[in-house]
Amino acid sequence: MLGATVGNQRLQIMDFGKHNYTIIGKNGEIGVRLSLCPQFYGDEEDYNALEQKIVKNRMTLDEMVRFQELLDARVKHLLMLSPNDLFKTKVFQPDQKPTELASVCHLCCGCGEQVLKSRAIEHEGSVYCVPCFQSTKMGSFQMNLQ
Repeated sequence: MLGATVGNQRLQIMDFGKHNYTIIGKNGEIGVRLSLCPQFYGDEEDYNALEQKIVKNRMTLDEMVRFQELLDARVKHLLMLSPNDLFKTKVFQPDQKPTELASVCHLCCGCGEQVLKSRAIEHEGSVYCVPCFQSTKMGSFQMNLQ
């Protein structure tokens, strides 16, 4: 919808566990940063207790149903908010314009799926995606990125 992709470098994914999104226009002259406003649902104590049971794999069927009800209510709450109540927005001028790269893809010799050349790992004459490279002996020394 925005024309921002990983390939054209106008979408950069940096997972820090936050709901913050930065979008840079194609000409690189303007950007918008969206930051999720703090949300309070009134069920945090119940939700957090059930979430801990999920993490420990000790949830009963009734607790699972209750947790799903809480999730559904949270989604309904979020969908009812206006964009201005959901996100803080900040318009800015980027420090540098994104450099669009051609989307050259190679086939991973491990899984056979296409991987962007800029994200592929070449090792001993073969091309790998990160997960397949990690499954090799050489990759076992790498941090788990999956």
